[in-house]
Amino acid sequence: MRGFARGALAAAFVSFCAAAAAAQGLVGEWESEERSPGGVGELVEFRADGTVRQVSAAMGDATYKLSGEWLLTFWKDRESGKVSVLSNRVELEGLEMLQKDEEGNLVARMRRDGPEPRGGSPIGGRWCAEDGPGLTTFTEFAPDGRLFVRLPIRAVTGRYWLSGTDQLAVELEGSSRREFRFRLSDGVLLVTPQGGTERKFRRPESTLLHSTLLHSTR
Repeated sequence: MRGFARGALAAAFVSFCAAAAAAQGLVGEWESEERSPGGVGELVEFRADGTVRQVSAAMGDATYKLSGEWLLTFWKDRESGKVSVLSNRVELEGLEMLQKDEEGNLVARMRRDGPEPRGGSPIGGRWCAEDGPGLTTFTEFAPDGRLFVRLPIRAVTGRYWLSGTDQLAVELEGSSRREFRFRLSDGVLLVTPQGGTERKFRRPESTLLHSTLLHSTR
């Protein structure tokens, strides 16, 4: 009976957390707005069952234009606002895309990740490329001209708890439990650790890390 009672209590607690999280709009994926000087940010997913998953990744956002056989990518510095342009010639070979510089040197080799979108740019959709042992860079050429690049570095899972209307506790594998205050404002999740600085998270514009998070943490 005691085991049954403990199980029922745990189930009730999980149901309560799930309902509270859903009611407060926390459930789902959030991507950090701030990134390190090296471009590393985080994707965090709060699930309705009380579990949380986090992927740390190098992140790059740009825009692109395909002009004939040349791919132009426009990178805007997040601090200075200065835009730099990269130009590479594109060659499509089956499911692979080769990018070469003006001298014909190979600078990138990508393989299509998923089905090819119907219509639009021939390079549209998701691509992946090996970037060292055990590391894969994912790239998405969106139909609207946006470009997303994500290099997952580390993925961890854990649990989270809510109390009151603005208290959040998170315990990830290999780490101790941490306490936060949180609030939602105009679709932005603002999280402040005890004694720390407020951080902003937004719903991700790309699904690149969604599949990465699911596959790398099972």
